[in-house]
Amino acid sequence: MTPLERPYSLPIPVDPDDAATYWFTRRQGGLMQPGDEEQFQYWLAKSAAHKQAYDEVCAVWQLTKHVPDAVFKAVLPPPATKAPSTSRRQFLWWGSGMAAAAVTGLGVRALWQDEPILFQESYKTARGEHQELQWQDGSTAWLNTESVLRVMFSASQRLALLDQGEALFKVGMDQERPFLVRTQQAEIHALNSEFSVRQDNHQTAITVLAGELELHSNSWWPRSRALLRPNQQLRIPTQGSWSDIEVVNATAVAAWHRNQVVFDRTPLRHIIHELNRYREQPIFLDAPMYEASRLSGVFELNHIDDFLQRLPALIPVTVLRQANGSVLIVARNSA
Repeated sequence: MTPLERPYSLPIPVDPDDAATYWFTRRQGGLMQPGDEEQFQYWLAKSAAHKQAYDEVCAVWQLTKHVPDAVFKAVLPPPATKAPSTSRRQFLWWGSGMAAAAVTGLGVRALWQDEPILFQESYKTARGEHQELQWQDGSTAWLNTESVLRVMFSASQRLALLDQGEALFKVGMDQERPFLVRTQQAEIHALNSEFSVRQDNHQTAITVLAGELELHSNSWWPRSRALLRPNQQLRIPTQGSWSDIEVVNATAVAAWHRNQVVFDRTPLRHIIHELNRYREQPIFLDAPMYEASRLSGVFELNHIDDFLQRLPALIPVTVLRQANGSVLIVARNSA
């Protein structure tokens, strides 16, 4: 019996919608135990209905982040005089369910305080693909590999939701309509700025190329805030404290939109991880003694093989090309 076939002891609801809320609550609330993620992936892959239900819960939860607190106060019941004892799991499950009900009942229009949406579009890039976007407000965005972006403009606000991946924004001046970028972890307020946002499952990294940004944590409590200026970077994790503001070469961070990647004394293991974002077949590094070796250089993303060809001259490794297109890097004396 494989790990995914073994019986699961937790009471997972049978109904796909209830089960989706159950898994979402555990994953977002930090309640996952060893082996839970494996079981979740098994449940997700078991049925198309499961994936659809979970995607809908995630989408609704994302929408709740844009609903003003006053809207929730109007639809949620008043607190009891003495709150009953409630476990963290029960509270999170109740909270996500009520938030979903509130947004579903009020509709997307509540996000704009009854303003009509003037423009709405979704964009997605495949692995290794870049896409340039231009909007009528004068703003431009570039999407990096495997990215998903949704934009909604109203008469008083411009909103971009980066669901995954990386984007570079060059915001057009519009004093009447602030430009907001939201990720799972952060809310970014921009005006006449140029900045890069990278979103993954664990953190959001924001880097400023020009102008200033005001950052807010994407949670009601605790509410954090920071101001970023050119060549500064901040990383905001899903859980835990924000990073310190770092001074970086912002042009190098955003070099991908020029179809380049820049390494500056970067450990080899990090270089391989970065290059694998753009390759259909992965590069495997099996040379532990050289994983921390630091390298510098500028490489074209369309010619990653140039880096692989030069690598043995920089570090004593052998690059083995596999029949399926993948690459294995091993120490030279073990090849």
